[in-house]
Amino acid sequence: MSKWIMDIQALDPEDNEVVLRFSDSAFIDDDDNYYDNRLEQAALFTNQAFTGAVLQGSRSGFGEAVLINTDGALNELVDYAVDGRGLSLSLEDDGTITKYIQATALRLVDDNNKIRVILRDPQANIDEPHPLDVFAGTNVLPAGVEGTSDDIKGSKKPKVFGKVRSASPLLVNTSKLIYQVSSLDADVVAAYDRGASLTRGANYPDLATMESTAPDAGQYRTFQGYFRLGSSPVGTVTCDVDSSANAGDVFKQIAIEASITVEAADLAPANAIGEVGIFLQDDTTTAALLDLVANSIGFYWYFNTNNVVRLLPLSAPATEDFEVNASQIVDITRESTGAGSNGLPLYQVRVLADKIETVQTDLAGSVSATTVARLSAEYREAKFTNSTVKARHKLSEELVITSCLRSLDDAQAVAETLGALLSVRRDKCAVTARLDDQFDIGRVVRVVTPRLGYAEGRNMIILGHTLDAKRRRVTFNLWG
Repeated sequence: MSKWIMDIQALDPEDNEVVLRFSDSAFIDDDDNYYDNRLEQAALFTNQAFTGAVLQGSRSGFGEAVLINTDGALNELVDYAVDGRGLSLSLEDDGTITKYIQATALRLVDDNNKIRVILRDPQANIDEPHPLDVFAGTNVLPAGVEGTSDDIKGSKKPKVFGKVRSASPLLVNTSKLIYQVSSLDADVVAAYDRGASLTRGANYPDLATMESTAPDAGQYRTFQGYFRLGSSPVGTVTCDVDSSANAGDVFKQIAIEASITVEAADLAPANAIGEVGIFLQDDTTTAALLDLVANSIGFYWYFNTNNVVRLLPLSAPATEDFEVNASQIVDITRESTGAGSNGLPLYQVRVLADKIETVQTDLAGSVSATTVARLSAEYREAKFTNSTVKARHKLSEELVITSCLRSLDDAQAVAETLGALLSVRRDKCAVTARLDDQFDIGRVVRVVTPRLGYAEGRNMIILGHTLDAKRRRVTFNLWG
């Protein structure tokens, strides 16, 4: 007989790392670990991929498991720390263990002889501000690059991911006109005063040389994410900055800074879409940064059951991984037949790209008319339009993606790819079925039922699911 087994990472009252093990039927694993038979509800857990503006989807993961505590043996858990730690739920069947859920424990709640384990998906740990250093304010002018207690002490140090244009750096040494645009190693490829280009001098070999040696008048010289001016600016100082910019590489870099592993095989397809750029200056969650990159390139992401992030392109469903037929289906509903907020196919996709970080109108007279026009608008726009869809569906909508793509050509390619994908019928369904096959977000299921016109079967991608472990049922959120 199959049984559910649950492992919860925890700290005991003495701060020792322990694993709490429970099951819905007494079980001892191959390592002689005993699983206490206390699972009343193995898990009622919902997990969703982030599809952002593309499919009007939100990223989420929540639920709970219930432990029996009629004898009070679990009362001691009040002194255990489980919050923010891993929890897995697996099904043991004749010696084979299959993991169905990898989640994060939020807290334990004592409830009438039961202990409720409140769950979140692993993303709960990255719904926190992405790590940014702060300026110490320790300059003893004219020395130092940390600002003073009177200017930038306590301010966040900016970071550049990829390539950014017309960014406003922070003045970290007012005496020597030293600026910082990124706490990460990056190349300041251009610097401007009121939009007029400054001449680039030789790079500094180290921080000490940058502090000791001024550039010539009208020049700037760089060291990593810093640069120094040779003369006082007359207006707003901005700069262009380059670092590794392929979309997949930037996604991975952001994830690594938050101690997250990304599936290596997913990076090349994302890199092929193009280069991106993010200028991070204020508190933004790690999840929001990952969302921005994925949404910009028409991808979605999620944590798999191995606690690894998958980054996948939104595409038409391919060959099915498994089938759900009428004998397994408990309930099925179709929510929409298109990606618009009104459930209709889209007639237009607009992608805003090539962001200017600092919009300027007060520019030097030497700045060209082309540059004046470019610096007056935050984004440029790529667009796909299908007028036939608009003629057929008079209420069809457009999709607007505010992207971090650097190239307008890449943005146009994304607009056309998504436009072709979303300007035709794409069903969004909820299917509740008896649990027979292992499932995960991103897999393709073939739904075969006489209902909804699916008698011949329709292939659909799993973009979310709710597992009711006690009843051995799963509700799939499907698209395709």
